Amino acid sequence: RGLKDALYVTRNVVEDGKVLWGGGAVQQALAIRLRRYAEKVGGKDQLAIEAFADALESIPRILAENAGMDSVDAIVRLRKEHSEGRISYGIDPIAGDIADMAKLNVVDTYRAVRNALAAATETATLIIKTDDIISAKPYEKEEKKEKGEKEKEEEKGFGKESEF
Repeated sequence: RGLKDALYVTRNVVEDGKVLWGGGAVQQALAIRLRRYAEKVGGKDQLAIEAFADALESIPRILAENAGMDSVDAIVRLRKEHSEGRISYGIDPIAGDIADMAKLNVVDTYRAVRNALAAATETATLIIKTDDIISAKPYEKEEKKEKGEKEKEEEKGFGKESEF
């Protein structure tokens, strides 16, 4: 199984001709760029973009946690490196620190990262669309029930003005 996986990875790299820095470096770089973009957008869209950036940043955060690191400290340090242009920095779980993935030759295949991001985005979009459909219109039964309860309250005198 491991040999077969290695052959697929090799095939993907040869076919695509691309690799990306590993250790969550790509996700961190995307999160930072999305946050910058969100500031320009504003409104509800800004919140959605920032939430997506948070989701991307969860990858290096989880890598840091699994490496026994203080994930908050690791993310703060990783943000600093990336904001200073060192976008190949990621989580080195062996050293339990952040490091330059380029120097360590830690890479992800372009296809794996692209497919993971596409699947996550499609899933999030589906959830949002489903939520919009559910919250868009109340059930007819609920509307009838609410009307019935309101009429009962009015019959009992709760909906009328008091004579006192």
